[in-house]
Amino acid sequence: MALLDEIRRFPGALARDEMAVAMARGLPAAGLADALSGPEFRVTPVSGDWTAERLRALLTALHGLDAVGVLACLSAADLAADDTPDRALRDWLEGGIPPLWTSQRTGRRYAALDGTLTAGDRTLVSVVDSEARLQPAELLAHSLRGNGILIVTPTADDVTELVRSSGLLPSLWA
Repeated sequence: MALLDEIRRFPGALARDEMAVAMARGLPAAGLADALSGPEFRVTPVSGDWTAERLRALLTALHGLDAVGVLACLSAADLAADDTPDRALRDWLEGGIPPLWTSQRTGRRYAALDGTLTAGDRTLVSVVDSEARLQPAELLAHSLRGNGILIVTPTADDVTELVRSSGLLPSLWA
C-alpha cells in the first residue's frame, strides 16, 4: 500500500475550490485570508516559532474538527524532494534516518495540507499543490519559519484557542 493511501485526512473538504482560486490569484497572506473569509468561512492565520512538536500538536487538534481546510505558505527549498521514495519515508517513519533528498524548488509557495500519518513521535504530512507529496513534520516546520498557515473553518468555529494551545500564534506572518 502506498503511504499516501494511509494518510489520515483532515475532516471535510472545506474551501478546497476557493483555496485553489485564491492561490492562483497570487495574493499575499492577508489577501488570501480576506479572499477566503466570508459568510460561510472563517480564516484563522497561524504563525510563530514553528517546531515539529508544535506543528504536530496543531495538526492533531485539527483532526478533531468537523470540517477544515489548511493552506500553508512554505519555503520550498526546506522541504524533502518531490520524488523522495516511499520506502525512504516509511523507513524514517519507522525510526530510521531522515530522507536526505532535498527539494530543487526555491522561493515561497502555497500548498494545501491534506492530512497526516503518524508513527510514535514521527509524522508525515500530505502537502498538496499540483499533486500530493509527503513531507516529514520536521522539514515542514522548518519550511514554515517566517511563513505560516491559514486555517479555514465554518464561520461558527473559532480555532484561536486551539492554535494557542499548540504553542503558536493566531496572527499573520510578515
